[in-house]
Amino acid sequence: MTNRTSFSDAEWALINDTLAGVGLVATALDVGVVSAVKEFRALVRTMVDAQSAYAGVELITAMVAEAETNKRSDSPPDAPGVGFVDGILAKVPEAVRTVDAKATPDEAQAYRRLLREVARATTEASGSGVFGTGEKVSDDERAFLTRLDQAIG
Repeated sequence: MTNRTSFSDAEWALINDTLAGVGLVATALDVGVVSAVKEFRALVRTMVDAQSAYAGVELITAMVAEAETNKRSDSPPDAPGVGFVDGILAKVPEAVRTVDAKATPDEAQAYRRLLREVARATTEASGSGVFGTGEKVSDDERAFLTRLDQAIG
């Protein structure tokens, strides 16, 4: 079983920041307060649900527990700056390789699955437009999901 002590501080930060970053990118791709709030709530809910969905996966439960401990806000962050999407996507392959090298095969697969679940749940939480009633997954979100799948491998 793999937990916090299996990783250096830099590795642990990488795999956690990448997971959070994937959710934040998905939240930031649509403009609109209502959409941002719905998508941020979906991100938080997916992470909370991961605690029970991945109860037998020590790596994921350790990551979720740390995310809960470090939780700073229940509201969505401001939109990230230019290059944020590319920056997060560039970290994904390294994060996946790090987990592959340190975790069990089942834990590595669970990490990949959770990256995808966070992105999908967040992008599907609200529609486009000011009130979030438009198309559920925008073209930008679809493009992000495709690029994320490619980055995960």
